[in-house]
Amino acid sequence: MSVEVFISYSSQDYDRVMPLVDRLRSAGAAVWVDEGNIDAATLWSESIVKAINECRVLIMMVSSHSTDSHNVVKEVMIASEGKKTILPIYLEPAEIPAKLKYQLTGIQHLEWFDSDNEDVFETLKEALAKRGVCITGKVSANVSIDQTSEKRNRKPPRLLSRQRSPSSPAKYVGLIATLLTCFLLLGLLVTKRDKQVKKTVLNEPIYLPVNLSNGEKFYFDLSSQFHQSISISPNGKLIAYVSGSKADGIHNLWLHSLKDDKTTKLATTGSMWGLYYPFFSPDSKWLAIFDDGKLKRYSTDTLEMNIICDESVTFGGVWGDANTIYFSPYEGSQLQSIKLNSSSGPETIISDAILNNSNNKKKVGSFGWIDYLPDEQGVIFSDFDAIKTADNGSIVHYNLKTKKNNHSDQKWFLAEIL
Repeated sequence: MSVEVFISYSSQDYDRVMPLVDRLRSAGAAVWVDEGNIDAATLWSESIVKAINECRVLIMMVSSHSTDSHNVVKEVMIASEGKKTILPIYLEPAEIPAKLKYQLTGIQHLEWFDSDNEDVFETLKEALAKRGVCITGKVSANVSIDQTSEKRNRKPPRLLSRQRSPSSPAKYVGLIATLLTCFLLLGLLVTKRDKQVKKTVLNEPIYLPVNLSNGEKFYFDLSSQFHQSISISPNGKLIAYVSGSKADGIHNLWLHSLKDDKTTKLATTGSMWGLYYPFFSPDSKWLAIFDDGKLKRYSTDTLEMNIICDESVTFGGVWGDANTIYFSPYEGSQLQSIKLNSSSGPETIISDAILNNSNNKKKVGSFGWIDYLPDEQGVIFSDFDAIKTADNGSIVHYNLKTKKNNHSDQKWFLAEIL
């Protein structure tokens, strides 16, 4: 049986949640709920993600326990990323934490304070049926939509005339000649335009003027070479940058829209390792940044902030395929990844100690200025010695599939995919 309804709850609310689950199942809904019989954490993650991807509706049982549950937060975020319908049901009065406000803001909810409230249960069944869940005695939205579509798509049979005027061969020859002429002219115009476009791309630079806010400055010192302060979104519509007059002063994170020439301040910090190395998601919907021991992301639409995970003195980060972020914490001594659609934390892909003890011919000093090769071809990074000068490093390609690295023969410092 396919999953229609996914129940996200805290195990501490088990006795209050299961009666509602039993009633939904009795009403014909295909409900998935973790009843504590999943053994390993890896299997748990796979089962959770698979069930959420299959469901039509995720019901979050809101309580003081569930709003503090790391697993519940992850499940709601996965459902939100998958564009699933989220329906909050309150078991008790509770405050929605900041980390869930982006996903739950503006969503209507039900209150299940009394498990015998038939009116609330009827409202719940109607809401589920409207979202395509099969409920006994209710018409599923899918059935009505399909039938309506079928009726609308029916067309009356075409009446053919019994008499047709004879066709003239000369008329068809003239029509074909006209069409061929049009296609030929269109082909010449497209070819000429392509040449002009290629010439423009190759020879003409693109300038993106951005005026800093009053009193804002960029600072450059020896440490500035190890992390970037500016990033351009893949769709070319947004610029993110960090401003500040000196390394130990106040830093501000700004998001500038090239569409309406509007600049918005996202965050401020006074920490030495606060707000550095901004980078965008491939779809330009999120801006990630490292901020005083945390990897954070901001929605470029609503500007809402979520904390992704902990980090420490990171030398680079990049957003790859399949919602995976790669970064190099601990002063660039490791290469880690975190999957945003998974409940697990950061995973160490490789470290300088492991890599230098393997069969790789050349040793690696650090992982800096990370960039990603599409289609999981691997990552590239700058291998450099922070104690020496910046021209002392080389570009390294690390293949994520074969687990092998390839050094460039020349001395470089910055790795960047264009």
